Amino acid sequence: MSEATRIRYAAAEKRLAALGATIEQAVTHFEKTHRALKAPILLKPALDSYIAEKEQLGEEKRSLQTFKCACISFVRANPELKSDEPTRDHVQKWVLANGWAPKTKRNYLGDLRVFFAWLVDEDYADSNPCAPESKKKRGKLAKMVESEITAYDPDRCEQLLYGALNFTQRRFNKATQQWEEEAHVFRPMLGYIPLAVFAGTAE
Repeated sequence: MSEATRIRYAAAEKRLAALGATIEQAVTHFEKTHRALKAPILLKPALDSYIAEKEQLGEEKRSLQTFKCACISFVRANPELKSDEPTRDHVQKWVLANGWAPKTKRNYLGDLRVFFAWLVDEDYADSNPCAPESKKKRGKLAKMVESEITAYDPDRCEQLLYGALNFTQRRFNKATQQWEEEAHVFRPMLGYIPLAVFAGTAE
């Protein structure tokens, strides 16, 4: 055993002794609780797999679209992150950077928490950054309060119309068992958006 290894073991034994435990107990506990993780993958293909699984289980399409809106936003903000890399800091930076209303923040965090829980269940990650270990560690959001009805500015209207016109997603074709690009997913909403915005019926 090298000198560096002996120093590491001695330091570990000292830390355990402060807790009233031994190295043997620590190893036994690790053997009982440890589970091997799959090789981490980028968040985008992981999200595609989750969506495909939900579609195969017959999840309501409208519910999935709302869910994807939140998760895709996080993935686009962190395109290089792999399934085991997101942290609370990543989540907090994302949720505070978009100018969303408190209700939207809470809804989006809930959807993202579900996605990360799936990553843990599928052994792509060992923890859920949206599920703190204690309430003291939980990020605080502004309280939801009633506010005056507001209108979208021209830039937001343009974003809505552009997204409805050009949004493309990948989905799993159960008939061919292949991933396919599905274009113009939200084009059916092109008629609704102008009416909703200009007639004041948008939420």
